[in-house]
Amino acid sequence: MFGQRVFGFVKLAAGAKESVIAEIVQNVATRLAPYKVPEGLRAIDALPRNAMGKVDRRTLEKMAGEDGSRPTPSRSRRERPAA
Repeated sequence: MFGQRVFGFVKLAAGAKESVIAEIVQNVATRLAPYKVPEGLRAIDALPRNAMGKVDRRTLEKMAGEDGSRPTPSRSRRERPAA
């Protein structure tokens, strides 16, 4: 979808340092198209889950925006403008 920005979350292994995040971004940049490389990457303890046990994307979107960036919110089919 046009206008969306990629932001990633990683769970670091025990004892791993935050500096590994830069290495992850560099590694991903060599393997993916430039538009697929995350603009930001944040280390988290665990993915947030909703009551049904699914990944809570809205919480992730809020967490992505905490660094000052403004992530594009996901939209349901009903909310998407007709082409």
